[in-house]
Amino acid sequence: MDLRLQWSWRGAGFGVLFGVAGLFVTIPAALVWTAIVGGDANSAAGQVFGEARGTWAWAVAVFVLI
Repeated sequence: MDLRLQWSWRGAGFGVLFGVAGLFVTIPAALVWTAIVGGDANSAAGQVFGEARGTWAWAVAVFVLI
């Protein structure tokens, strides 16, 4: 299946625009969530990986991979 994807500055601009707009929605939503559940909220993933520590190199590698 050919999706006819190709590079363009217009497309890159839309990507940046949607990314910044997503931050303007996500950050206030996270602040509201923290205000509702409190700063000590936890999740199953947080309990499993909460003690894990890594280097900046690993963080960049995971970011690039994902």
